[in-house]
Amino acid sequence: MFRGRLGDKRFLATASGVLAVIVIAGLAGALAMRAHSSASQASAPSLSPLARKEFAAGIDPGAALNGKPAPNFTLTDQFGRQVSLSQFRGKAVIMAFTDSQCTTICPLTSQSLLEALRLLPASAAQDVQLLGINANPDANTVSDMRAYSIGHGLENKWLFLTGSDAQLERIWKAYDVYVQIVEGAIDHTPAVYVIDPQGREQRVFMTTGRYGVIGDEAFALADTVAPLLPGHVKPPTKFPIERQLATTQPIALPAMTPQGLSGTVTLGPGKAQLAFFFASWAPNIQQELEELNVVAQTPNNPRVIAVDIGSTELSPAATQALLGGLKTPLAYPVAYDGLGDVADAYLVQDVPWFSLTSASGAIVGSHDGWESTALIQEGIQQVLHPAP
Repeated sequence: MFRGRLGDKRFLATASGVLAVIVIAGLAGALAMRAHSSASQASAPSLSPLARKEFAAGIDPGAALNGKPAPNFTLTDQFGRQVSLSQFRGKAVIMAFTDSQCTTICPLTSQSLLEALRLLPASAAQDVQLLGINANPDANTVSDMRAYSIGHGLENKWLFLTGSDAQLERIWKAYDVYVQIVEGAIDHTPAVYVIDPQGREQRVFMTTGRYGVIGDEAFALADTVAPLLPGHVKPPTKFPIERQLATTQPIALPAMTPQGLSGTVTLGPGKAQLAFFFASWAPNIQQELEELNVVAQTPNNPRVIAVDIGSTELSPAATQALLGGLKTPLAYPVAYDGLGDVADAYLVQDVPWFSLTSASGAIVGSHDGWESTALIQEGIQQVLHPAP
């Protein structure tokens, strides 16, 4: 716990922020056969002012495709219906490759799709179809697609498609999407395609894996889709910029209670701190929040603060409902990270995620996933009070 091997998903040292950049860069390279990576696009003289702003903000400005016909396919949606890409001619399609078991990048992709629709006028959004293509060969049932859709508020807002292994592999190959099982975890290209109403590929984006730029990535999608829609839809005009925060400085966030947002919670220096980053849609999260009481109430432990990554939530109401349904009141505060930039400052890469900081606010340990309270306690002591 908190100290471990860099190759193990469950044990990540404080260098994990660097590892995330390396992993995302590698995934971006997987589309090299189909389109230039964002790095090569950034150096191109033809990069638009908007794309330059997107690149400066740390997101993928997307790669222009050649407008060739998007490969057609027929799969099954989360309701058990047969769906073909060709049936959406006349609509713009935003199509994401998504793993229904994913708690890292895929929920960020899903939220950016929803946010992109919200940025468009309602009259224009009806001319956009959101599609998810299953990217997990080990979870390819209709019930898997439906459970993910419900958990992320997408049940009736997109179609999440799956099929046999052979069907999915043909589609992954057709869209140059890499999917592989690595040490028991799914590794796939986080590609999002924009297809115009004539069925032609226009642009491909990569989800970056940063919580604070979901709004920026949604803006890029909406900006790309708007000109493709009938009626000369105007793209959104306000480009969001993520705040640059540091764990060594106090960070005030709204406090979340069963009654809603009320008061503030401050993270940062002054005392050793264990920040537990979570989301209301994460499996077993109610039990984990209640069990964390043991750590919070143990004498001489760091202060415990739970932080809901609100940028992945449909609204604060989801977290409010979660807290209202707890059987045991929490002995520690819950903060609401609505922009997701606090999660980025603490190098969060998954949900749930622990970040242990010293009295100066420096991150001294991180851990991906839940453990027993005994292991959490042991890990804290090993990091803060190492044996000679």
